[in-house]
Amino acid sequence: MVELGWPILMEGRMGQSGLWRTLGLLLVGTALSLWLFYPGCTVGDILYTWGDAQRGQVTDFQPPLLAILYRLFSAFPLQPDPPTASLFLLSTLVYWSGLLLVVQSFGGQGLYGLAGLVILGFFLPTFGILSQILSDTLMSSFLVLAYGCLAWGEARGRPAGVIAGIISLGFASLCKATGVIAALPLALWAGRLLASHLHGWQPGGPRRLSALGLSLVVALGLVGGTWGVNRLLTQEPTYPSQQLLAFDLTGISAITGTVYLPDVFTDTQTPHRLPGFYVPKGRQLQTNPLMIQNLRTLYEPHSSQKLYFYGPGKGLPFLDRPAEMQALRRAWLKGVTQAFPAYIQVRARMAWALFAGRPWPPYYCLPNDNLVSGDVLNRALPQVFVWLAATPLLQGWFYGLAILGLLLISRGRPALQTGRYLSLGWSGLAYGVSLFFLAATAEFRHLYWLMFVTLLMGFEVLRLSTSPAMEAENRQEPP
Repeated sequence: MVELGWPILMEGRMGQSGLWRTLGLLLVGTALSLWLFYPGCTVGDILYTWGDAQRGQVTDFQPPLLAILYRLFSAFPLQPDPPTASLFLLSTLVYWSGLLLVVQSFGGQGLYGLAGLVILGFFLPTFGILSQILSDTLMSSFLVLAYGCLAWGEARGRPAGVIAGIISLGFASLCKATGVIAALPLALWAGRLLASHLHGWQPGGPRRLSALGLSLVVALGLVGGTWGVNRLLTQEPTYPSQQLLAFDLTGISAITGTVYLPDVFTDTQTPHRLPGFYVPKGRQLQTNPLMIQNLRTLYEPHSSQKLYFYGPGKGLPFLDRPAEMQALRRAWLKGVTQAFPAYIQVRARMAWALFAGRPWPPYYCLPNDNLVSGDVLNRALPQVFVWLAATPLLQGWFYGLAILGLLLISRGRPALQTGRYLSLGWSGLAYGVSLFFLAATAEFRHLYWLMFVTLLMGFEVLRLSTSPAMEAENRQEPP
């Protein structure tokens, strides 16, 4: 019988003392996070999402789930100050809940469990992410929770953990347009775990085939469910992909000297349907934005924001209608096929800036930043994060190489050839590779999940390296 509910509360063997100890650790971790970071760092994207929630008009300019969550939280009788901090509170609770489940999954009790939680929870580069009220933070927190649920469900033999993990993967996929890519390897592992529970109910079915089939069902259900929910929340989805396609075509045009953007961008006078403060620049200029000189002015190798908001030149308008998006997609396919070397050059410049160039700081709201965002006064991060920013621990290349190395050391080591370890590594690798093709800005926040993957995989290696099974395995290896 499949048990439903919050997994760690369903474990009867923990006993009352174990339950209270777990809840106490959750409260302590949350309280320390609030003490250091509350009310978090609110940026323009979150202010726009909060405005969507207040207007009751959800667009897909930002992930629509975030506006729905804000609308839900605004109905609570008690509200944080400022109200945008409700997502900060949510991501903090989700983060610590996930790490507690990870520690519980390997039977961490007493000082051993406390040490594991301290290492995972207070590793400074990932701990600082909690201060950032961003879709990337919420996506990463839900992925950590999903991993913890799945690991707990596997270790305790509880289907409730697997089901909770799949639900958490769904939330992570809805928090960010690219979240489903990071979630897919974990979804395949979840399907395999479900098959191990359901196999006894399917006599005569080959175990491996049923595991593969159920893994594909979970993965495809995740993709289809994410697409369906986003379509349900927004009737005319046009914004998630247009900045990427417009950025690629602007870069290709600037490099080749041939305009590849479609004529739908020439209408800069019709007001777009986005409410709020995002207004493309230069609307008063009576020029064609598709002039090659203007496109070269707009193109910045590490950011699409200059296409619309900052610097000189006439900005591109937002496309509001599906027909306009179809024209943009056709133009993008034409540009990529006809000028493929230029496309690769555009993508390579962006990837270099993201993983090695660091045009953006790793965190917003550092002590010397402007801490006022709209009507919100943000909390500055402690000075230690400024010092940390000068180290490799806040460099994109460090985490890319670390994940590759952690995957490579699993070869020939049975203790690391597990679903929990490999699915985590492939999640980070798939997400990192996708950034080469899908990043429209080189903001460090895109790398947050890679930081969590490195931390969790490294902790797994550290834990297993001290276990008797790993020690015996190492003794059997030839010198």
